[in-house]
Amino acid sequence: MPAFDSQEITVRSYDGAVLSGVLEIPRDGELRALAIPVHGSFPQTRDGSIDNTRTWMFPTPIPERDLFIDFRDTVLSLGVGTLRYDKRASGSSEGIWAQSDFHSIARDLAVVHRQARDLYPDLPIGFMGQSEGSFTFLHALDFGAEPSFLISQGGGLESFETLLDLQRDRAAKPFLDDPDGLTARKFPVLAGWYLGWFRGDMRDRVRAGDSTYVVHGPDGFTCELSLDLMRQYEELDCLEKLESFDGPVLLMNGSEDLNVPPTVLEDITKMQHEQGRFPHVRCEIMEGLEHSFRRVDEGETFFEAMQKPIDSSYAATIASFFGDIL
Repeated sequence: MPAFDSQEITVRSYDGAVLSGVLEIPRDGELRALAIPVHGSFPQTRDGSIDNTRTWMFPTPIPERDLFIDFRDTVLSLGVGTLRYDKRASGSSEGIWAQSDFHSIARDLAVVHRQARDLYPDLPIGFMGQSEGSFTFLHALDFGAEPSFLISQGGGLESFETLLDLQRDRAAKPFLDDPDGLTARKFPVLAGWYLGWFRGDMRDRVRAGDSTYVVHGPDGFTCELSLDLMRQYEELDCLEKLESFDGPVLLMNGSEDLNVPPTVLEDITKMQHEQGRFPHVRCEIMEGLEHSFRRVDEGETFFEAMQKPIDSSYAATIASFFGDIL
């Protein structure tokens, strides 16, 4: 990995909450672009991992994936720096998680992008969104963000209801099959989430306009989640946003992704061939890889695969994309 210079940064967001992060740029060679990684679901750190210090939500630590470290290490040799920050109410960033919704997270990103643009007014600056981060960066466009490029990693770009229904026989299956089992006890918030959606009244409460929902997991676990977040997903037409964006786009999904099957990439590819739509979008369905771009062996669970090193094809795909656009 090439040497890089690192600088701690703070960003005061739209409501006064201070977001903490780090700017990392190659020490040698030309700085050709800057990428801002955008977090997936739940509290997450600047490294792209679940914030396990939020023990009220994660009483058992979830394996750290460090996806944003993987991304940084991949792009530094390409002359691309990163600005990684702790999500609102995560890591060292301020905010109250129970009051965070889709709008606030997207507005945070727009403010971070504006500060990056102030630092580098003439540099291409884009977003890399992991999972939920792909929804977030499209919504940030509504708050004035003008990224030069977009990279979506494991982003469904479906409606939230459709996305959850796609997970019924995939990511949700271990929790629905054995709601008091070992997997459910290790990940009680996910157990409660899926049970509330598929066997409880969460779906009805979302449609009724309720703001919060208390999920119940094994061993007496309870956790309050925002229904506003789910409802706000439904208000965003991701494909319309993606088609109207005028910069280059890379969509990456693993073929073995239990959380987000690559159905949208298949649909976009079909529209490209049959209708000439989405000419600026590159779709990559990566065979044998799961949601965090680890290779899944036969009989291996999603959580076991998560703890492997990222697959080499990931770096090759990222390098090819930047080679085309820079």
